[in-house]
Amino acid sequence: MHLSDSIIGRINGLKFILSPFKRSRDEILHFQQSQMRRIINHAYYNVPYYRRLFDSNGVRPQDIRSLDDLRHVPVTSKKDLISLPSRDVITAGINESRLLTYTTSSTSGIPSTSRRTWIEQRINDYVRWRAKYHMGLRPGDTVALVHFIYEHGAVEKSSHMWGISDLFQIHEINCLDPPEAILNKLKCLNPDVIIGYPGVLIRVADLTLEHSEQTLSPRLVVSGGEVLSPHMRSVIDNAFSTRVFNNYGCTEVNQIGWECRKTGHFHVCDDNIIVEIVKNGQMVNEGEAGEVVITTLNAFAAPLIRYCPGDIAWRGPDQCSCGAQWSVLGEVEGRKVDYFVLPDGRLMHAWKLFDPIFMHAYDWIRQYQIVQEKRDLVVLRLVPRKYSWPEEIKRLKAGIMKELGSGIEFKVLITEKIPPLPNGKYANYVSLVSEE
Repeated sequence: MHLSDSIIGRINGLKFILSPFKRSRDEILHFQQSQMRRIINHAYYNVPYYRRLFDSNGVRPQDIRSLDDLRHVPVTSKKDLISLPSRDVITAGINESRLLTYTTSSTSGIPSTSRRTWIEQRINDYVRWRAKYHMGLRPGDTVALVHFIYEHGAVEKSSHMWGISDLFQIHEINCLDPPEAILNKLKCLNPDVIIGYPGVLIRVADLTLEHSEQTLSPRLVVSGGEVLSPHMRSVIDNAFSTRVFNNYGCTEVNQIGWECRKTGHFHVCDDNIIVEIVKNGQMVNEGEAGEVVITTLNAFAAPLIRYCPGDIAWRGPDQCSCGAQWSVLGEVEGRKVDYFVLPDGRLMHAWKLFDPIFMHAYDWIRQYQIVQEKRDLVVLRLVPRKYSWPEEIKRLKAGIMKELGSGIEFKVLITEKIPPLPNGKYANYVSLVSEE
């Protein structure tokens, strides 16, 4: 077993990421290439899934020498990993119980779980906060973090790593709260920085514009987790009298990129991941859209090699005109989560329905989609990974109906496949109801 690859890789990754931020493009590419070789070699000899993947496609670690050679490795999707036992995707000999586990509701409609060592998560946390620093976050800032707060499962607070909790005053606000409640909490905090999902921020922005006396004046607003449309950006900018910056990431690999303050393109975290934009198996040209394909460079416990999270993005120029040496993405189409408009006029964030799924059905659901077809009709479509007993469905139904409240018909449909939306993407929360 080539465990030295993981040991040397972890040391080199830490040294490179924690060293002075200004690197030449050649230095970044050299690091990516050498780190990629270690990840490839480590995965082949220590992770059963990748050993099978390489062997079945006639790929040997020594075949992957340059970044261009990476294209010889087949792409791995969520569907390829979701049905595998954990021992197939983590490094042999690692005590799984000591790994940090992160579960996502997944807007692709396919739940996913990622596993990392403590130090690997610390690297991800550092890269994430570093990106926010380059968007304008400063030591001493009061930060309002408006996000989905998991009530089940232990999720370690990243603000306590690297002394970040000493650098900023971080206050969490549950995005599932009504927009009025979120606005009131923000008014009480009067934060320097607001970080949240654009679908939530625009609701708060609308309230702010409707009631001029409820003004907020943050220095910086950062959005992420959903698509930030031009309309959303305009409303949020106007309401908070500042520019909103877009952040791009996913649970599986954490931070992917951040919006350049000068150009609006996304700088990619090249010292932690390799990002390809692929269409029909080929890299797209500048200005073309394709699927995002990611290879992790510092994750040895459960590596991801040419992993497709299900996002669509546009390939940017080889180098940003701002002068930064990071690779560039153009627009990220990403994902969008809908609000549900209930019969009594309430707006309910659809992620509120994830908790009952997590509590009652996560271990037997392969894929799911919740669709509000009418104001008084919500349908849950399930693709089970095993036979579901009526009692399990009954508990799940009761949990979701409790969140929806009275006056809504709720149906559960067991199906073999959930079709994509008209735009070719999947979503596990869809509202077909207008707010009008």
